[in-house]
Amino acid sequence: MPFRGLLLGLFFITVGFTIDTALLVAQPLRVASVVGGLLALKALVITVLCRFGFGITFSQGLQAGLLLAQV
Repeated sequence: MPFRGLLLGLFFITVGFTIDTALLVAQPLRVASVVGGLLALKALVITVLCRFGFGITFSQGLQAGLLLAQV
């Protein structure tokens, strides 16, 4: 347990080093559209699961989908 925070920080630092900044600078619209599309797809899946899987109303499912998609 004492090394848990240290190893978690090391993991996120190594993941951060693998970000391709040249791609972000070269194609910002493409990266933004892919990220936006992924968020929209996640929000749609969560909304459908809330509506039909758990019997929640559409507006509450949409709210949950939009809030949870960014996670």
